[in-house]
Amino acid sequence: MAPWGNEAPLELAQGTPEHFWNCLPLDQLEGWLKAHVPAGMEANIEKGMQAGRFKVSEKAALVPAADGYLAARPRTGNQSG
Repeated sequence: MAPWGNEAPLELAQGTPEHFWNCLPLDQLEGWLKAHVPAGMEANIEKGMQAGRFKVSEKAALVPAADGYLAARPRTGNQSG
């Protein structure tokens, strides 16, 4: 986080959930953030968590739609597997 300088806590609070939303359960990520950013950054953590929750819901909507689309397509060409 050194390249972020004084902005490191803000980047950690807001950017981490947006980029690492799929790495571990969001409640665990939120707990880790609360333990590792300075006091008073709760609003920033919440903003980051909103982005992470959006990514989770987006995946929940898009994956079944993509799976359905692919399942409906005829298989052509050299398929392995």
